[in-house]
Amino acid sequence: MKKVPLKYLKDNFAALTAAAAQGELIGVTKYHKPYIVIAPASENQASSLKPRHPNSLQPVLKKSLKNNVALRYLLEGREDRF
Repeated sequence: MKKVPLKYLKDNFAALTAAAAQGELIGVTKYHKPYIVIAPASENQASSLKPRHPNSLQPVLKKSLKNNVALRYLLEGREDRF
């Protein structure tokens, strides 16, 4: 397991997460004490990140936008998205 300080994780996040995705465990320390461990996702965890249904996210405010002038202006040209 590779151990790195939290500051190093912040500065090199992409490289460290890529290494974790390849199977390497990354131990992160904070004030020289163990803080978190970054590990690759298992198949069960990875499948839970996929959307369950392609249209599962629906706009919440669609009906209330019709009467609001400012929001109608923002929606101009975007009708096809809703």
